[in-house]
Amino acid sequence: MAKVCPHCGASLGEMTPERRAEMAQIKRQRHLSRAKSLSLMALVLAFAGALSWWFAGGQGWQWPPPMMSVVLLVLGLAFYLIGRGWLLWLYLTRSTVRRLL
Repeated sequence: MAKVCPHCGASLGEMTPERRAEMAQIKRQRHLSRAKSLSLMALVLAFAGALSWWFAGGQGWQWPPPMMSVVLLVLGLAFYLIGRGWLLWLYLTRSTVRRLL
């Protein structure tokens, strides 16, 4: 019975080791791209929060800030940290894989 990938349905028993490594590299690149996109979108969210805080009043930064601005800033910064942590994890795990090959 041939091994089959549970995600894409590809037969793993018939693949060469080079093809498996190539598929792993493509998957890793996809993960890196998603993590970078998450970080970028988080920065856009935080920037939108800062802009909404700036333009909400009339005199620039006002205290207390509007609730929507605080929510956007907190979500943006949280998702930025998550994205950067994901990128760090991907880079650290890549170095151990590289040493094993």
